Amino acid sequence: MAAGWYPIEINATVHALVRDRLGNGTWALSRAIGREGARIDFGGVYRVLLRAVPHATLWERVGLAWNQYNSGGSATFQVTEPGVVVGVMRDTLGYNDGLWESAAGRLETMLEHSGVRARAVTFKETSSTGAVAEVLWLE
Repeated sequence: MAAGWYPIEINATVHALVRDRLGNGTWALSRAIGREGARIDFGGVYRVLLRAVPHATLWERVGLAWNQYNSGGSATFQVTEPGVVVGVMRDTLGYNDGLWESAAGRLETMLEHSGVRARAVTFKETSSTGAVAEVLWLE
């Protein structure tokens, strides 16, 4: 499809269908979809930039980039201690766990491209209108 905004319900439905038809009832493929999207988006020159930007600055940019990938809602990420970030997404009406897993996969791949040794992204709280993520990494 051509680039543009589509109702979030379409994306949520696609993730639910992937879970039901291909994912054996789990959201694991949604995380893989997010990873692949990030691999494509953060390839080439962006991969070099990810390695050059300090992580504190990176997380400011991730929050700002939310609007490039989403037609609504907001995201803020705060470094709470070295190697730990808490992300809060709000006003995301229509999201499901597939979309949150996809976001987790994107964040994991972004961190991988930034050069960290290990990373983990967990959405601690999710709903159709928001989520809280915990992001951990080792440099």
